[in-house]
Amino acid sequence: MTPYAEVALDRPIDQSLSYSIPQALAGSVRVGSLIEAPLRRQSARGVVISVQDRANFRGPIKPLRAVLTPDYAINAELMALGRWMAQYYWCGLGEVLAALSFVGLNDVHAKTKTHLTLKDPEHWLGVSREVGPEGRKVTPKQASAIHALLAGGNEPLTAIELREDAGVGQGVLQTMLKRGWLAGVEEPVARDDDYPVPESCDESPPEPTAAQARALEAILRPLREGAYRTFVLHGVTGSGKTEVYLRAIEEGLRLGRTAIVLVPEIALTPQTVETFRARLGAQAGVYHSRLSIGQKYDLLRKIENAEVRVLIGARSAVFAPMPNLGLIIVDEEHEGSYKQGEIPRYHARDVAIWRASQAGAIAVLGSATPSLESVFNAREGKYTLLKLPERIGPHASPVMTLIDMKRHIEEGEVTEGSAMISPALRAALQKRLDRGEQSILLLNRRGFANHVLCMACEKTLECPQCDVPMTYHKALGKLICHWCGHREPLPEICPKCGEAEIK
Repeated sequence: MTPYAEVALDRPIDQSLSYSIPQALAGSVRVGSLIEAPLRRQSARGVVISVQDRANFRGPIKPLRAVLTPDYAINAELMALGRWMAQYYWCGLGEVLAALSFVGLNDVHAKTKTHLTLKDPEHWLGVSREVGPEGRKVTPKQASAIHALLAGGNEPLTAIELREDAGVGQGVLQTMLKRGWLAGVEEPVARDDDYPVPESCDESPPEPTAAQARALEAILRPLREGAYRTFVLHGVTGSGKTEVYLRAIEEGLRLGRTAIVLVPEIALTPQTVETFRARLGAQAGVYHSRLSIGQKYDLLRKIENAEVRVLIGARSAVFAPMPNLGLIIVDEEHEGSYKQGEIPRYHARDVAIWRASQAGAIAVLGSATPSLESVFNAREGKYTLLKLPERIGPHASPVMTLIDMKRHIEEGEVTEGSAMISPALRAALQKRLDRGEQSILLLNRRGFANHVLCMACEKTLECPQCDVPMTYHKALGKLICHWCGHREPLPEICPKCGEAEIK
């Protein structure tokens, strides 16, 4: 009986297509397999979503053309995630599965390098090297290659190494291979990422603060129970959110669980990887779009062999096939870069939460400025809010000072025509200059003044259409509303009290 495959093609369609499975591919096709199939007069790639004894289509059915990356298939957990995403984000299942696939819809294999060795070293040790095992005459260059291998104990050498040691060309080695004098040994070549792995891990992490300890206890309790929970970790900059992540991951690894750590941008990946590998070593892997297909394939093998148990990456790392997933951490969860701008237009934070809910895992959304939806869900009781309100170590929280310039003007400390700099700011700047230090003054505005007011009645001149302060553009001599574009000249007297105190 001919088996049939239902395939979701990487096309914007909402239905699968039926293909027969040729005998040559029967042992390689399973649910989740990446395939190439005919589509009218072209070829298309997709993912097998079911294998059946009968086709769902009456009429001539075309056979599959090829299985891509035969030793890989999207697992059942990710297939379920793909179906949810296709429905939730309203796109084709094949388009979603193409994005879910760890290696894309590509045909990729392990990279190997051929090493050469003498097939019958005993012959060359026991008799003259002028005659081969079958009585063929050995040329001087062939003898040189034999001598180079015997001198190294017949340890395998690459073709380049053997050619350099023996001083022969590629044709000499090819002739010796055809005659059976040399044997080729295939050895895998690792295509690692470009981030260094420290020789030893940091075994003396800092003691957690009281706030960190409370946050950790809240996270570890459901983690140990194997229960799903989503936490919003609201920690100010420098409050030690990363230490909470690391300790939670370490406990998860001790329990036999794996983890995914999402960062908003590839540019942030190196410093995150450095921090995590300093504690976790090579079991912390890296995944993002700038890795080559070969690097992704070799990383997949490391995940399957449990060499990598923590994966750090940008948006697409949320689809990593981590077995027994225990933690998904979304750092800087408020960042807009977690939204995918192309089909499928998913939000990695929301996908992470859904995946954690299905895996009985913990989702941690960390940020110094959580998104409004995360704060709302925490207030509604869907998520649990955890707070790290203070900075740790020498980086104390900065002292913020709000200065009322109107009071300084009234007291004559700042006069009309002078720079609008308060005595406190002027003194602080001078103090830094005396120390040889630097300062930055941020003028976060458009125009000469971001608001114009009457010093007599404190009336701020607003747009008559938008009720927002208008900006004074000195070069134009006009007030402009940056919401609707309304313009008007700068008045000489206040429209409210009639005083000529417009500043």
